[in-house]
Amino acid sequence: MAHAPGAINSIADMKRFVEEYPEFQKLGGNVSKHVALVGELSRLVGRDQLMEIGEVEQTLAAGGNVDFKVGGSCPQALATNYIAETSQSVQALINNPSIQPLNKLRLTILYALRYQKQHTNNIATLISSLIEHGVSREEAKVINFLCLCVDSSLYRAIARIYGPQHVWCRSAAR
Repeated sequence: MAHAPGAINSIADMKRFVEEYPEFQKLGGNVSKHVALVGELSRLVGRDQLMEIGEVEQTLAAGGNVDFKVGGSCPQALATNYIAETSQSVQALINNPSIQPLNKLRLTILYALRYQKQHTNNIATLISSLIEHGVSREEAKVINFLCLCVDSSLYRAIARIYGPQHVWCRSAAR
């Protein structure tokens, strides 16, 4: 072989390899389809900035390494900075014209569900920004609706399991 296995470093190298070596022509149809599919997926991920979106979604879903529990090990200043940075990340993606409106809406929903008790001002700002950047008012209304549904369902579930005097139930009632 003229090329060492280490010489295949990109999708373009894979395409060239499949085209140049006749012993792979029999399987070339399947390989070409897979390479074309991977190439298209790579293009879509880059175009829609799905890696950047996924990183922020992961931060919102998993919460990073910050311990927000009552009595947790995270100092209040660190938690406040973390939430501010997360809000700024969501805001930057909302402001980005290359991000699809549905992705902007999903990020804002995740942020709102995560911080609905602590940061209602940030949520209202993000919703306003969503509307300014291509999301309809009707679509944006979904955010508040989901927060109400989740909050109510979670409250009822915790109250049913632990009783209405559980610390979360008391804080949710405020």
